[in-house]
Amino acid sequence: IDPATGAIVDANEPALEFYGWSLAQLRTMHITDINQLSQAEVQEEMRNARTGKRRYFRFRHRTARGDVRHVEVHSGPIDTEQGQLLLSIIHDVTERDALEAQLRASQQLEAVGRLAGGVAHEFNNLLTVLLNGSAIALRKIEPDSPVRRYLEDMSFAARRAADLTRDLLAFS
Repeated sequence: IDPATGAIVDANEPALEFYGWSLAQLRTMHITDINQLSQAEVQEEMRNARTGKRRYFRFRHRTARGDVRHVEVHSGPIDTEQGQLLLSIIHDVTERDALEAQLRASQQLEAVGRLAGGVAHEFNNLLTVLLNGSAIALRKIEPDSPVRRYLEDMSFAARRAADLTRDLLAFS
């Protein structure tokens, strides 16, 4: 790449295959035709590569098919017969980035599952106390006691909560 103009000067066969343009087509293009950054941002990054301030970059590049690919770029100045150019080595990391995003999502789901399991376990301990206490109280209370209805409601609610807790444990 010509660092002064951003013109693409040359490309190897793997670059032609990756981007999908012929060498003749690429030689009529500028890096801003490929890189998704603004022209000012591209100029700044070329300046960073040319001065050695930065040599490693992550960009999004457009291909001839219109795909946008995530790329890692290692770039630096080289002296040629045409003057100083930027040599860039480009690695397509689109699939890796997608897999890393999937891994992060699965790790987040795993954390939610662990949290749900821990909460469900603790909640189940509390429900055991309520269920056992209400069962003992129901055995000791007279069948016609006005409090019996409240104990039966409490026992029913605790059993429903225990069912929900089992569902939460199954989810986790």
